[in-house]
Amino acid sequence: GREAGIDPPANGSAPTVTGPVVIGTSVTAGAGSWTHGGESTYRWQASADNVTFTDIAGATSATYVPDAPGYLRVVETRTNFLGSTSATSNVVTVADTTLSALVPSAGTLVPTFSSGVRAYAVSVPYRTRSISLTPTSSNGSAVVRVDGSVVNAGSQSRAIDLAVGANSVTVTVTVSGVATTTVVTVTRAAATVPAAPTIDRIEPGDSRATVTFTAPSDDGGEAITGYEYSTDGTTWLAVSPSSVGSFVIGSLTNDAEFTVRLRALNSVGAGQSSAGTKVTPTAPVTSTSSVVTTSVLTTSTSTTDRKSTRLNSS
Repeated sequence: GREAGIDPPANGSAPTVTGPVVIGTSVTAGAGSWTHGGESTYRWQASADNVTFTDIAGATSATYVPDAPGYLRVVETRTNFLGSTSATSNVVTVADTTLSALVPSAGTLVPTFSSGVRAYAVSVPYRTRSISLTPTSSNGSAVVRVDGSVVNAGSQSRAIDLAVGANSVTVTVTVSGVATTTVVTVTRAAATVPAAPTIDRIEPGDSRATVTFTAPSDDGGEAITGYEYSTDGTTWLAVSPSSVGSFVIGSLTNDAEFTVRLRALNSVGAGQSSAGTKVTPTAPVTSTSSVVTTSVLTTSTSTTDRKSTRLNSS
């Protein structure tokens, strides 16, 4: 026979593939053992029935990322200057643990959903205190869990409470003991101060002004606890009563112009100021009129009275 080292490669043990493997996750072939030197190349093969295997186009490196369920193996070919020898690995199952859809009850997934993506971000406002996820699995026999609780594919999960800041929610798809986890990081914004209220009208009075207003369109996520007004843009005074509607500003100087501004308060602090509205309090106008009364004294003496006087004297 030929001397050692000058024969074609001889295989001592076949290459190996550790499984099961999942769609979208890379798998690396374990090299076989060879004698007589040489260089190895690889061909990955797939099968739907574990009987007939065909080469996968372009899958010619030691690492491969499966994109379909079924069965998988690798062929390692060792070549030296005297020839080539091939050996075939064991067969592993490719499990389909991918999601075909994932929908949050609030906010939007970033990036846009794709079955190969394993991490998403969602941003929600402060007033969103919980979130649910609706996952759909590509595999009807998969077990899907959201935040540890089993969810029927295509159904909404239970509501998951959110703290202010980042919240990690996991979606796990398990098939035949093989699991793939997708992480959704939900960021809940902090509460903010209220938006500006609206001054609807101001009615001037004697050393006073009556202000009618409408509450802000956005309370910042926390209930409004009161209002403050200013007539100089610097000093702010509490509105009393603090309910939405109207209030009276007193102790104003008549015939002086004031610019009234209003802002709402919540647990975070004072909100945005309304636009300034001008008002000039004015004293009421009074009118004075003189009434002259003329008295007329009339004296009359009747004929009867005169006759009575003459009879009494006779």
